[in-house]
Amino acid sequence: MFGEMQSNVLADRIESGHPYPIKALFAAGLNLQFFPNYNRLVENLKKLDMIVDTDYFHTPATQLADIVLPISSWLERHILVTSPTGFIRLIEPAIEPVGESWPEWKIFSELAKRLGFGHEFWDGDIEKCFSYILEPTGITLKELREHPEGIQYPESPRPAKYYEKAGFQTPSGKVEISSSILAKYGYEPLPVYKEPVESPVSRSDLVQPFPLVLTSGARTIYFTHSQHRNIPQLRKMVPEPLLEINPSDAEP
Repeated sequence: MFGEMQSNVLADRIESGHPYPIKALFAAGLNLQFFPNYNRLVENLKKLDMIVDTDYFHTPATQLADIVLPISSWLERHILVTSPTGFIRLIEPAIEPVGESWPEWKIFSELAKRLGFGHEFWDGDIEKCFSYILEPTGITLKELREHPEGIQYPESPRPAKYYEKAGFQTPSGKVEISSSILAKYGYEPLPVYKEPVESPVSRSDLVQPFPLVLTSGARTIYFTHSQHRNIPQLRKMVPEPLLEINPSDAEP
């Protein structure tokens, strides 16, 4: 059984100790800038007994870590590419891993072995793992190696308009405008707008000293979140963080 949570509540969980105290964190490429309230998160991470992080580079997260494990780049490891459209491709290493770096799958499979459930990770055999993923398609690793450009899986496991016979995957089998699943777990069954905790409406006292609202959902076309920012050609396009603001608001 595996527990899951939204990563942005990590600081809350460390502070509260609910549903159990968090003593250590094993992260894979932890990006501290991803979280709201950066300073609060850092202060809570400092409370942990141990932090392990994997990354290509030194980052603010690796500076907090007790152990930093170097990972192999995509040029140094096997990757099975799949997509919802049915395209499948096997990418094989161009070079051997540099230095002491490992691919992340190897790090976690070795950890699983030492915890006594390495069999759940195919005992570290990446080809067995890929074969397991491919099994429903009938495509083999041998075929993918014969077609390095990739293979288009010919059939969708779900037929078009499947819902006309089997219905939708809801308790009623119908499109549920009012969700019985959300109602079952105590949530509003219909979409309801809730004013943000801090907004010009909910905190009118902040409108005068802080008249502007910052949103951080926009993306540039040159990067994927925090990835590729170390590539010089792309950094030339957007050398500094980009902020867009109405010219009238930007005037002093």
